[in-house]
Amino acid sequence: MNNEPKKQHIVPKVYLQNFVKKNGKLFKLKIDLSIRPRPKELHPSAICYKDYFYRFENYGVAGFEGISDANILERRGFLYENKLDKILKKLIDNKSIITLQEAFEFSFALFDIKMRNERIRNTLLSKESLNITFENLLNEHKKSPESIQPLLQRNGMDFDNFLEVFEKIRSTWLSDISLQKDLHNKYLLENKSNPSSIVKLIISKLALGEWYVLNTIINNQFITSDNPGYCFDGNNCLYNTKFGGAFDFYFPLTPYYLLIIKSPEIIPEQVLPTKRIVYGLAEKEVVKAANQNTMLIANKEIYAAYDSFLIQTWYALKNPSIITRL
Repeated sequence: MNNEPKKQHIVPKVYLQNFVKKNGKLFKLKIDLSIRPRPKELHPSAICYKDYFYRFENYGVAGFEGISDANILERRGFLYENKLDKILKKLIDNKSIITLQEAFEFSFALFDIKMRNERIRNTLLSKESLNITFENLLNEHKKSPESIQPLLQRNGMDFDNFLEVFEKIRSTWLSDISLQKDLHNKYLLENKSNPSSIVKLIISKLALGEWYVLNTIINNQFITSDNPGYCFDGNNCLYNTKFGGAFDFYFPLTPYYLLIIKSPEIIPEQVLPTKRIVYGLAEKEVVKAANQNTMLIANKEIYAAYDSFLIQTWYALKNPSIITRL
């Protein structure tokens, strides 16, 4: 137990370190439009973590068989962080070459950073969302009870028995918050060991999309947050994640660089061994808009190398009349 990792970062510390100043610290601002903004200067190790966030609580029980280490996700699930910063540094250097393999590795890292975030656990796997899933599943079985007859026969049950068991399972899952936590952790673990066809498609769309890297200047910097990255769909609507259909994915890399990935209309069958990246200068209004979107998608906090950019973004959202729209 002494070696059990307690502080588990929801946003990789290696990523946050790209937003520090020479003193190794960055500024944090809690999002609260009702009080005057007062950013605090902290080390990345002091932010974006929760105790035992990725620890399995019910490993070894039904549904989680084969998981013998409660901290397997924290110990082995985020090894991509070892390559994350190296590829990021190459990405912002327009003289470096990004291989197709590196593009896929970086795309998986971006996707996982979004999926490992507490926003996913608190929304898609909330008690309300799980209850809707249970209700939809129950309604399907009620409409077509014959679909589960083989299962009922094997277990010597009739449909009334099934309903009774179903409701007991629903009650257990909705009343035990640790099981909801484990569902999220299991999803993250399976994305690495046995990703679904949907996850593979998303990674391919990110890796094979059009990549643009915009850079800015010292007095007009990008910020990041405790939930970095956001999507626009085909109707230009802002989302935390929206990887179905056409999308543009925005991700702040450093205070000076922003990555934009435009999903391909179709997945190409033949691709080049290296990734084509278009570099350009981010206009002042683009940086402002990106920072405001970062704050809108953040959970509770935004971060920057300098506090002035946090305060500037806070005031923009405090006063909707000055919000930058592109």
